[in-house]
Amino acid sequence: ISHIHWDFRSAAKKNIGNSLTTLSVVAESVISRTKFFCNHLPGVTTRQRFRSAGEETPEDATADQVLLQQGVLRTNCLDCLDRTNIAQFMFGKTALAHQLYALGVFEKPSYRGHEDVVQALMDLYDEMGDNLALQYGGSKTVSAGVHHRGISWDILSNIRRFYRNNFQDSDKQAAMNLFLGHFVPNLKLPHIWELATDFYLHNSALEFGETTKEVEG
Repeated sequence: ISHIHWDFRSAAKKNIGNSLTTLSVVAESVISRTKFFCNHLPGVTTRQRFRSAGEETPEDATADQVLLQQGVLRTNCLDCLDRTNIAQFMFGKTALAHQLYALGVFEKPSYRGHEDVVQALMDLYDEMGDNLALQYGGSKTVSAGVHHRGISWDILSNIRRFYRNNFQDSDKQAAMNLFLGHFVPNLKLPHIWELATDFYLHNSALEFGETTKEVEG
């Protein structure tokens, strides 16, 4: 297990171009270690392998023609869901280039001449990031220094997040506590919307009565 601690926020503030380059270098290093599954040699197209029906089939493929995945990559969000999505996009972009090369779509693991593929992938990550941000933060993603949608967009998104996190987040948290089983309805205990805090739900070692007294006190 290899742990890489890197402050993307500080790096992006200094120079966003250099920070993206750093992410690309890390991504190349990671993909070379984790690899990915492919049932034939990288760069050898399916057409080249199966030129006629009489040649070898996938079941006849030898072990040296199979590329196996040997690890996984995980990114942890420390303070910003939007920057995490950007980091994941950079890793996904690198992995996709190698996968398309292995499938014979690209002549080499590079997007030169295939910029439309990068744009399509970015659109997918934008949509995914917007949906995750709506669920987690109450608004779509902000620029985070890369895919900029405008200052007004960022300001409006931050206002939405502030309002929802301070005035509407309790209902969302209560729903998640109920869905995940942290709160179990009981006729002898207060309803979930009557709780002053959900602290005891995540600290099961504490008794409900003691927690209530501490909160009221």
